[in-house]
Amino acid sequence: VCLRAFSQQTDAAFFQAGSLGAAMIGVSLVLNGLARRVGQQERMVLAKNVELQAQIEMNRLVIRDMPQGVLVMSPRGEVKAANPAARLMLGASRSTAEDQFDRWMREFQPSLVTLLADWAKNPGREPRVQELIVDAAPATRQIVSMNATLPLAARPRMIRVRSIPALTNEREAPFVVYLEDLREVEAQAVQLKLASMGRLSASIAHEIRNPLAAIGHASALLSEEHREPAGVRLIRIIDDNVRRLDRIVNDILAVSRSARANPEQIDLTVGLPAVVDDFARAHGVRRERITIDVPEAAAVMFDRTHFTQILDNLLSNAVRHASEQDGAIEIVMDAAPTGELSISVIDDGPGVPESLRSQLFEPFFTTFRKGTGLGLYLARELAIANHATLFLDDAGRLSGACFTLRIATTSHKAGVKTL
Repeated sequence: VCLRAFSQQTDAAFFQAGSLGAAMIGVSLVLNGLARRVGQQERMVLAKNVELQAQIEMNRLVIRDMPQGVLVMSPRGEVKAANPAARLMLGASRSTAEDQFDRWMREFQPSLVTLLADWAKNPGREPRVQELIVDAAPATRQIVSMNATLPLAARPRMIRVRSIPALTNEREAPFVVYLEDLREVEAQAVQLKLASMGRLSASIAHEIRNPLAAIGHASALLSEEHREPAGVRLIRIIDDNVRRLDRIVNDILAVSRSARANPEQIDLTVGLPAVVDDFARAHGVRRERITIDVPEAAAVMFDRTHFTQILDNLLSNAVRHASEQDGAIEIVMDAAPTGELSISVIDDGPGVPESLRSQLFEPFFTTFRKGTGLGLYLARELAIANHATLFLDDAGRLSGACFTLRIATTSHKAGVKTL
């Protein structure tokens, strides 16, 4: 039957059927090639999407962790985004929501908002730079009095505002603004300067030590030969100045070695009274002048030599300015729930004048005629080497000075006993 059916077909019918079959095969081959190409493009798009997401996440991490503040502004002068450094620099609390940050800026930083709005209305092709004083903690600051000493992080600061021109010519394109804390820039410059000065001073101190020792030895020999009052007085002057120069040399060398700390666990209930007792004996101070409030159990990781040097310096300053009454100097300890312990040395003296507070921790600054001016500077450097902080903490005090050493504790319990 099949043979009979094929034999009855004409040549035209066979040609039409063959052409249709060939066309269908060609179409299937083309569609198969297109399908393969579409699959390749899809895989490429997926790979590019993964790469783009990784790049976006990396940019987000870089912007989040960079020390400079970054603001993304709309052409209408609205703040669209701000990184953590910008929020910290401008004093915004962590609870301020992202979508509420523009409203917060308009309420607490109106001068900066006005500047940025003016830049948005008059865009330029060149970056713009402006220095501006902003309040570092406008939403949380509570000023008790005009003479209250504010923490450094809560004081007004000078920032440099720098705009980046829009990346496109679109009218609605946002632009980026960088914020830079000039206080940190100045601090870095000072640290570099002090580091170079420290290296130079240490090398000079080493060179001074040998001739200084020779002068002291010669003075000792002269004291054996000259017994007359005039000669004794001159030799005493030589000895006093030799000892003073020796203290300066030792302080300078201690500053150069302050970065090297060997922390160990110090039981403060035992170690602190021992330091105070040794200080009282060495300086001829009545022990009753110094009282200590110590937690029942408190221990810290700290270099023992550094700990002794810091307390010796703070106690020396307190003894110099405190009265002779019993308890004129207090060492008060306070354990915070966050795992920090504060040791405060408080005296009943006249306190630190407002005009001198900014210079207290500068090297070679002193109001004591026989002082070297390196005591507080060295104490703060030793504290930093042990991941602690030392600062003047007498805000709101009517009299006396209070220096606080804040360090992390390894253990503490409630309860205080007085020694």
